[in-house]
Amino acid sequence: MGGGITGLTCAYFLTQQGHDVVVHEASDRLGGKLQTTTIAGVPVELGADSFLPRDDVPLELCRSLGLGDDLVSPAVFGAYIWHDGALRKLPSGFSYGIPVRPWAARRTGLLSTPGALRAAMEMLRFRRLRGPEPTVASFVTRRFGRQVLDHLVDPLLAGTRAGRPDEIGLETGMREIAQLAGRRGSVIRGLRASTTEIGAGSSSFVSLRGGLARLIDALVAQLPNVRTGSRVQTLPDADAVILTTPAWETGRLLADAHPDVRTVLEGIRYESSATVTLVFSPESFFFPADGSGVLIPSAAGLRLTAATWYSHKWPHARPADGSQIVRCFVGGRGRPLPDDGAIEEAAVSGLATVMGVDARPIEIHVTRWTRGLPIFEVDHLAQIDLDDAFPSVSRIAVAGAWLTGSGIPECIAHARRASDQVDAFLVERGSR
Repeated sequence: MGGGITGLTCAYFLTQQGHDVVVHEASDRLGGKLQTTTIAGVPVELGADSFLPRDDVPLELCRSLGLGDDLVSPAVFGAYIWHDGALRKLPSGFSYGIPVRPWAARRTGLLSTPGALRAAMEMLRFRRLRGPEPTVASFVTRRFGRQVLDHLVDPLLAGTRAGRPDEIGLETGMREIAQLAGRRGSVIRGLRASTTEIGAGSSSFVSLRGGLARLIDALVAQLPNVRTGSRVQTLPDADAVILTTPAWETGRLLADAHPDVRTVLEGIRYESSATVTLVFSPESFFFPADGSGVLIPSAAGLRLTAATWYSHKWPHARPADGSQIVRCFVGGRGRPLPDDGAIEEAAVSGLATVMGVDARPIEIHVTRWTRGLPIFEVDHLAQIDLDDAFPSVSRIAVAGAWLTGSGIPECIAHARRASDQVDAFLVERGSR
């Protein structure tokens, strides 16, 4: 198994169940996409900065590790979208950009009057979703119109998924929306009836005071045998194995045991991106007080896809001297990642275009995520039956971001499922 959040959580669950576990991590550091560093004297995330717990499992994990009292919510939460040369506030509750209240998007300038009317018609025109899986682009355009896709869904999707809307499958790329369409027909009616908001429109994101790397550190502290710089070449001779490696590496390790699975996994495409952390001197960077960041549509033609007003969003990340920390996201959308100099310029010039920032940052830090996120294309994993290949009682289990989602809660859910599979196998054979 690998030493990212999925692998370490698997190991923790199995250790709690009474098993002896060895974690092998090929690189020289643990944590995978969770990485916290100190910039301008405060903790700053280089990868994900928060997570949305759709159930209690991630929160229970934090509490079991003694981190429950350090869970924090953003001081300010709310997205702006750069549209038609201006920052437009995204109304609350727009899950994945789906306009729960089309006329609210009209009032902020994100939809025209015809665009809002077209979106509102979704409540009257559509029955339950059936048939082959559509792409996100085809589903949203047919249901809500092109403006909703270009002005709302496209920029929000870029913040949570790799790939373009015309190649991402609805079932994995926007699972909750697909479920509502299959269950209720009208997505707008389903979202309005839902008791909790889902997706990027929700304000119930949480993080850890001091940084998400504390979750990694707390997991590692509970594991007696964690090895870095240890790349596994073949399936280990162990009672059971859980693979929490990227899809291509998992496929390589399964070449002999499951050659059909290997073919599918090696065909999963990944996208590269970069996080750029910028530090601006006090009073040189201004942003709306009621928002935590800006999302940028593909049509803008910028390499900058989003920016988070980090020190405004998180109270534990406010430098003592009043400096402003901004995290920018560059790349994705099917374009190759340039060199670090071009990445820095894309972030700085993008902020100048979108927010009129004419000051140069006093610090710039670039973090590259090469092949960092899987692209969930149409019929993702439909070519194989995972339940058949890795049944509920199994010596070999798989988990990781390439399965059904790359967020922290999804990875923890994968870890729970895989550890339960292996635990059931070991109990059955009397290894515990």
